[in-house]
Amino acid sequence: MARKGLFLALRLVSVLSVGPRYTIRSVLTRFSSRLETLPTWTETFDQFRKLDIFLNYDYGAPTGTLELKMHQNAQVEKRSRGRPQVRSDEETRSVIIDAANDQFKKAGYASASIHAIAQTAGVSTKTLYRLFPAKADLFSDVISTKISRYFLGLDSQSLSGLSLQEGLERLLAAYGRLTLSSETIIITRLVLSESDRFPEIASVFYEQAIKRTSKAMEDWLTRQVELKAVRLDDVPLATGMLRGMMAMEPQRAVMLGQVSDISDDEIIARARACAHLFVDGCIRGK
Repeated sequence: MARKGLFLALRLVSVLSVGPRYTIRSVLTRFSSRLETLPTWTETFDQFRKLDIFLNYDYGAPTGTLELKMHQNAQVEKRSRGRPQVRSDEETRSVIIDAANDQFKKAGYASASIHAIAQTAGVSTKTLYRLFPAKADLFSDVISTKISRYFLGLDSQSLSGLSLQEGLERLLAAYGRLTLSSETIIITRLVLSESDRFPEIASVFYEQAIKRTSKAMEDWLTRQVELKAVRLDDVPLATGMLRGMMAMEPQRAVMLGQVSDISDDEIIARARACAHLFVDGCIRGK
């Protein structure tokens, strides 16, 4: 009988150490007055048995082995810690970037609220900072994502089956749609107005927007030179000329408020004219 009483006492301590609801102090306080007056192990065992039933009843599980109870409690504790992840980090990044894009357009860079971005994206600020340690990182990904969307599908393979004129028209049209879009105009204004206070956004814009679009054109022109379709002594210089010819004048008109926007038909027509002028000059110079 003493062994049974000792076993239940040990079981009590073990269960209480993993139980989520009761502490040793609270349970023993409830039973101490009765346990202290028990004269024999028989009565002690009887009280421990009642206590065992009480613990199992309140935990909502039938009397069973200690191992089963510990496993069940561990499972409950494991499930209760935080909400389950319902989307991948990549999906979460995309949602945050879209929310940040809207916030930057509305508030600018300095006044953009990380809390508002997280709230719009439906994530905690802790999650946002885990994926984007600084506001500049978030701004960089906003620019990078925008560039990628406009130049999606304009790789060397997709342009390889086109003539020199057609390939250049498509490349310039994509660049025009990117540069002359209302979103890019807003971001460009933001960078120009806030880069003195936040030089990091000027660096981000230069690296992610200007250099990336220039490289796309340079790579294509370099390939045309290798194929002997055109003759160019300075590919980067020719790229800069193409960029300026395609976008500078209409972009200034929009940024200075002289026109509200540039239609897609106008962009296509301008890309065609620029490509024709460039190709005609290159062919004559061969």
